[in-house]
Amino acid sequence: MRAELQALTVRVATLEQKEAQRSGMVSLVGTYALDRTAFGEQLVQGALKSTAAYLAGIEDAEERARAREAIEDTARRQAEQAELSLTLSPDGTFVMQLKLEGEAEESRGTWTSREAAIELRVTHRDEEALGTAEAMTARLAGGTLRLKPSPDDAVVFVLQKR
Repeated sequence: MRAELQALTVRVATLEQKEAQRSGMVSLVGTYALDRTAFGEQLVQGALKSTAAYLAGIEDAEERARAREAIEDTARRQAEQAELSLTLSPDGTFVMQLKLEGEAEESRGTWTSREAAIELRVTHRDEEALGTAEAMTARLAGGTLRLKPSPDDAVVFVLQKR
């Protein structure tokens, strides 16, 4: 019985792999990790944009430069501490683990693709089922995946395939 179950599991995995190859998903399958340098630059640009009025209000040029440098340093430190991994499986499921500012979160769901465009539908967050799946979009170019958590979100996570 156990051998039959193992053989069936291997056959199902083989069929899933063949379907993934047929649909083009196989090139997307794998684990992606956050590119902290690119993420840091995005955080810096966002922080400078959101503090532009504050910085403009500082009359002394040296003080304004110190304040700008402090804002940039803070954003880069946040990026250095951030962790994000996304694993796309051949069966069309994914697991995403995110850690920002000491807070960890795991999301699970399904994914589909059309050429380089990927849609992720989050169905579970930290082991709890969501009533309605949340959609995220991503684009793949080379080994770089650009993940946008929501249409309204200014931040795009840049991930590299491991």
